[in-house]
Amino acid sequence: MKFAPGKIAPTLVLALLAAAPAAAVEPDGVPPAAAGDANPPDAVPGADGGATADSNPETGDVAAAPSAATCAAREQDLLARVEADTLGAGFLTLQAADGAFLARYEPAEEPPALGAVLVVPGPGTSLPALGLLDALATEFPPARLAVLAVQLPLLGRNAELDDYAACETAARGRLAAALAHLETDGITNVAVLGIDDGAALVARALGAGFGGGSITAFAARGRWQGSVEALDVPRLELLPGRDPLARRHAAARERASSGSDVPTRRREYPGAARDFAGYDDGVARDLRGWLHKLGDAG
Repeated sequence: MKFAPGKIAPTLVLALLAAAPAAAVEPDGVPPAAAGDANPPDAVPGADGGATADSNPETGDVAAAPSAATCAAREQDLLARVEADTLGAGFLTLQAADGAFLARYEPAEEPPALGAVLVVPGPGTSLPALGLLDALATEFPPARLAVLAVQLPLLGRNAELDDYAACETAARGRLAAALAHLETDGITNVAVLGIDDGAALVARALGAGFGGGSITAFAARGRWQGSVEALDVPRLELLPGRDPLARRHAAARERASSGSDVPTRRREYPGAARDFAGYDDGVARDLRGWLHKLGDAG
C-alpha cells in the first residue's frame, strides 16, 4: 500500500463525518501563541516539566525567560528519563547533527509495515504531553502502520513563535534523522502529520525538497499559517470547529490552491477547541481511514 495521489473514494467523506469524538483525555502541550493571535491558548505552567517565568513575591518583579542553558536542560531531562525508563513504552533517543533528541516509535504489529506516519508537534510542545500519540499508538500498529514522533527543539515557556525560527535548521535535521530511522526498518512510504505550527514547518521543509519520494501524504491538525501550493502529495486538514482562526487559515489555503488537482480533504470537529481535548481517538481513526483510502486508490 502506498499513500500516493489518486482518486479518493467518495465514501471517505461519509466515513470521516461519521467518526465520533472520544472520551475526554488530557490536553496536548500548549504551543506558543502566534503573533496577532486573537485567541491564544491558556498557559499551562510546568505542564511538560519545563521552567516558567515566576513572579518574585517580595519585589513584584517577573523573572526573566529561562536561559539557553535552562532550555537545553529541559531536553536533557527528557533524555535522562528515557535512560531511566520512566517515560513509558515507545520512547527512545535518536541522533541528529545538533545532538541526541527524544522520539517515540511504535512499529507495526505485523511486519512488513505498509507505511508510517511521521508526527511533528508544534513548537514548544513536549512529546510526553502530546496525548494524540497514545491514540495513534493504539490505532496504527494493528493496521500495519508505524508511528514515529519527533521532539523538536525546546525553548523556554515564555518563547514566542518567532523565537523558534532560529531552531528550524535543527528541527529539519531531526526530521531527516527520523526519516532515516524509518528507512532502516524498510519503510519508505511515509505520511507526515503536523500539529499546529508543526504543520507549517513541515510544509516549508517539503517545499524545499525534504523527504524526496518517501513522503507520500501530508496531514495537518489544528491552527497553522502557511502555504501548501508547492506540495504535490494528497493533503488532509483536521480542524477544530471552535477555532474560527484555524478555519480561516485553512480556507485561505484552499482558495490559493483551488486550481490544483492534488487530492485534498478537510474535516472539521464541531465541538473541538484549539487543543482538541477529547478528540484524540477520533482524529487517529480518521487519519488511519484516510491513509487506507489513499492506499486503496493508489
